[in-house]
Amino acid sequence: MHALSKALRMRLALLLALTGAALVLAALRLREFNFGATELKFIGDFGLGAIGFLGTFLAALVTAQLF
Repeated sequence: MHALSKALRMRLALLLALTGAALVLAALRLREFNFGATELKFIGDFGLGAIGFLGTFLAALVTAQLF
């Protein structure tokens, strides 16, 4: 519980939460556009790759800062 409260007080967690909110708003805005099948597959693959990379980066950075 102590580690969770420390992680929430870090500015990095706030920055990443704001970035996540901006990405969600951008995704909602992109739903209005009509992409072709190949472009849609590329966007999906790129988005999943970015989520995986940023999740790994966040886990490593927050763990290092907590120690």
